[in-house]
Amino acid sequence: MHIIACLWIIIPQFFNTVDQGLFNTWMEPYVIEQEFTNMEIYMLSLYWTITTITTVGYGDISGTNSIERIFCSIIMLIGVISFSYANGSLSSILTTYDSSSVPM
Repeated sequence: MHIIACLWIIIPQFFNTVDQGLFNTWMEPYVIEQEFTNMEIYMLSLYWTITTITTVGYGDISGTNSIERIFCSIIMLIGVISFSYANGSLSSILTTYDSSSVPM
């Protein structure tokens, strides 16, 4: 989650120009209008990562340009695949569990 959160912070830097700043990126309302510290920006990014990977995705922080939307889509796919694999593994373990082999 930390690596994805850091990547989510790095992506808007591709659009960071002297004349436009972070305009048209997810960071715009947090950096331009309000003075957020680096730790607060990191916590926002980590919050986005957790809500996106767990498929909750509240929508308060989302991609605002093509690169950010592509990154969001990839992270959502990773989250769905991870949860599907975990559920499949748990299901497999539970179906092969034989209670008669457990010593009493």
